[in-house]
Amino acid sequence: MHKPTKTYYAELKKYAQLGAENEGTVRAALSEKAAKLVVERIKADQGLFQEIIACTDIPKRTDLGNILRYNAPENKTQLYGEQEGYCNGCEVHFEMRNLEVDHMIAENVGRADHIENLQLLCGNCNRIKGHRGQEYLLSRLKGGNYGKCL
Repeated sequence: MHKPTKTYYAELKKYAQLGAENEGTVRAALSEKAAKLVVERIKADQGLFQEIIACTDIPKRTDLGNILRYNAPENKTQLYGEQEGYCNGCEVHFEMRNLEVDHMIAENVGRADHIENLQLLCGNCNRIKGHRGQEYLLSRLKGGNYGKCL
């Protein structure tokens, strides 16, 4: 089995630090470097297999069909019916115009605009949640600092 070298760990640490400092712009470079390190590691352990072919492109999912943009009116209407007009955070009933379409798992973390990853939140809950996950919002609301949205 191939043992990672100090250089291997140094590279990972360097990219992790860059990622922490500038999350958005480093993600692609980190993925590229991670793929390169994996290929190097496989080649060192390949044994009988002499040629490694690695994909460098990121495959697109084809099983989801045509995905509408997250804030498409059709998505908002469907979600309003499913949630029966209630905010998915504070659980207060709102008219559709007062609810905002939100990603349960943030788009910048890699989740798609697929309807299964979307929810309706009132403006206050959406601001509290920001780009973080749904768990963050629920924990903040449970903490009692925000009360019910009106």
